[in-house]
Amino acid sequence: MSETALQIQNAGSDNVNPPRKAFLITPDSNNDLAVETRAIKVGNTAGNLIVIMADARTEASPITIPVQAGDWLPIQVRRVLATSTASTLIGFY
Repeated sequence: MSETALQIQNAGSDNVNPPRKAFLITPDSNNDLAVETRAIKVGNTAGNLIVIMADARTEASPITIPVQAGDWLPIQVRRVLATSTASTLIGFY
């Protein structure tokens, strides 16, 4: 097997390959998600998605992202705050 083929075979869950698992996100301002996302799908309600990015160093650095229903966001987050107004969020990893 070529070196390139081995690299592709062993790539696992890096950002080149599509996500392999999904979970329903329950926003929580005090606790991180069980796993960091690689993408988030917004359900049927537009609003604001307020998150702490995966590499944020403090909880004092939330980002507000205006979203529309059906949006697909290729972002890595560790926390989705309860003050988010978008609903039915699905995390992919």
